[in-house]
Amino acid sequence: PQLRITTKRFDMNMRWSHVEDNGLSRQMVQLTNVDTTTEFWDEWGYEPNEYYLYETPNPAIAADCPPGTPGHLCGDVYNKVATNFEASNESTSDLGTMYASYQISDNVNIRYNGSYSDVASVNWTDGDRTNREGMPNDHTLAHDSGTPGFANYAYRMPFEYEEMSHELTVTGFAGNFNFVGGLFYYENDRSWLVDMYTFNEPWRFDSADEHAAANSPLYGFWPAESCQDTLNMYDEMGWGTSDPDRADEFEGLVYYCPEGANHTNTLQWWSRAASETKAAFFSGNYRFNANWALSGGLRYTEDTKVQGTEDSGGFALLNYGSLLGVTFAEGEGAGRELTWSKPIGHLALEYSTDAGHLIYGRISTGFRAGGFNITDVPGQVPPFIKEETLINYEVGTKGAFFNSRLQIAAGLWYYDFQDYQITAFMEPPPDVVIPPSMWSESPLVEFTDNIPDTTVSGLDLEFSSYIGDHWMLRGFYAYQQIRRDTACRCSPSTRRL
Repeated sequence: PQLRITTKRFDMNMRWSHVEDNGLSRQMVQLTNVDTTTEFWDEWGYEPNEYYLYETPNPAIAADCPPGTPGHLCGDVYNKVATNFEASNESTSDLGTMYASYQISDNVNIRYNGSYSDVASVNWTDGDRTNREGMPNDHTLAHDSGTPGFANYAYRMPFEYEEMSHELTVTGFAGNFNFVGGLFYYENDRSWLVDMYTFNEPWRFDSADEHAAANSPLYGFWPAESCQDTLNMYDEMGWGTSDPDRADEFEGLVYYCPEGANHTNTLQWWSRAASETKAAFFSGNYRFNANWALSGGLRYTEDTKVQGTEDSGGFALLNYGSLLGVTFAEGEGAGRELTWSKPIGHLALEYSTDAGHLIYGRISTGFRAGGFNITDVPGQVPPFIKEETLINYEVGTKGAFFNSRLQIAAGLWYYDFQDYQITAFMEPPPDVVIPPSMWSESPLVEFTDNIPDTTVSGLDLEFSSYIGDHWMLRGFYAYQQIRRDTACRCSPSTRRL
């Protein structure tokens, strides 16, 4: 529905929409053929080849393309897949918008803009990229070959996003001066989750207690009548813990006994966050005469970001002697509400020649709020990200020549950043010690860091010219140079950026 009200001085429009979209989601295309003749990847028979005796040819590339060879080297590549799990995407969204404008006088107008949106989607996709499934009487054996060790899993990925904004502006002019000022508010809440569903695990329909008793003695020496006996073994042997208070001693992992007798959902990871922005701004322009004009403005921004301790985490189901569940990064969200605020502004002087060419100079400042770094998953870096600031200097010219048949625009600019934010694989900060981890053997970790001094300078040149009555020639040239503080702990590949 939509409502519109208009009078001589007042104009308002309200609109609400609801959209439901059900369709197919994207699937990964297999770009190589796989080895279907090797039964095990290791000589001891512990690592089965999930594609062993797989009968369905890859429909995306030539069937005679050797395994592991990129398909485009063997002929055409087709956008085709062979899967047993139909991908789908279901989404709903509600969107409301409103504006209202009132002409206070001939020179002054006040206007409100507001919006609200609520989006939710669920995406299902095949994970193993084959059409294999279990046999009717045994879900652990592949239907096409009767062999165990094949792969059959899918992903479910829900995403929710809610946001709201309000803006109130006042615009006006008085002689050679015009202005705009106002207030702005914005907030959003977002969450995402990844579920993995595995359909061929032998313990899919077992209870944890029955599975422990059936595998007793665990590892040939530990008697078990229930899943709790498995937890006791891990606690006493120092292999893990079932005590959340000791999670940090075991790289954030806490073992538990999964309930029920349906364990298809074998992996889950989730993250949630919220943010809020408040701002007040004013900008004006004054024209001294036909040639000279001065403009400037100020804006004060306050950004708040929230991540609770329970807003990040996950679990996995494993067969370590018996069926166990393990949580990771549980309760290790930032647990903070942080606020960054700063005034920014700009000042510009323009000169227009009698021939209509513009020459300008501008100085402005910028600000980017900080945030929460990658959550404290073992092997990652937990510091918070500092705010980023910028001072920009720019001079340039624009103009038309030869009866507007030639138009030229040129500009020189220089950006001076402080605490420039960069996300890359880097050495951890000097005050953060990361021990060898089961998660990664690399000494480099991915996180967002702040570089103290970074400058970016450049030249832009653009032109367009009419050639005769029917042809136009356009072109541009751009040069950019980046200099940054050498204290960056980036990997060698990142240092070259």
